Formats: sequence, structure tokens, C-alpha cells
Amino acid sequence: MNILIIYAHPSNKSFTYKVLQILLKALNMGNHQVEVSDLYKMKFQSDMTEEEYDREGFAKIELPLFEDVIAEHRKIDWADC
Repeated sequence: MNILIIYAHPSNKSFTYKVLQILLKALNMGNHQVEVSDLYKMKFQSDMTEEEYDREGFAKIELPLFEDVIAEHRKIDWADC
């Protein structure tokens, strides 16, 4: 099974990171294919800048997507869960 994990925590010393590591180990033992999108490592910005709003705020469907968005779409398409 292809599994996509969306992970978001700023510290690799946290309990959350330890849980992620245990989960990854268990999934790998089950021969699953696992992809992790680490939002902090990706420097993901959850809020929209004014420039982004001006570009995308009015449903301009003809505008091309950014490469990082396309990459995340591919991961979602790849994943079974």
C-alpha cells in the first residue's frame, strides 16, 4: 500500500517526531511504500500573501500551478491512504 503522511512539527526532539519514527518503522515492516511531506522542512506557509491572493483569489482557473503544488498533487494521486 502507498501511504502519504503529512507531518508538521518544528522539532525532531518532540514526542510527535518520535511517534512519526515509530509509525514509519511499523509501516516499513509491513512492506508499505511511505512518503512523508514534512511541512516544516518544506517551509510550507499556511497563510496567503497579498501577492498570492491577487494571483489566485478570484478563481483564475487558466493560471498554471506552482511546481511545489504539482509535486504535492502527485503525492496525493500516488497514495492509497
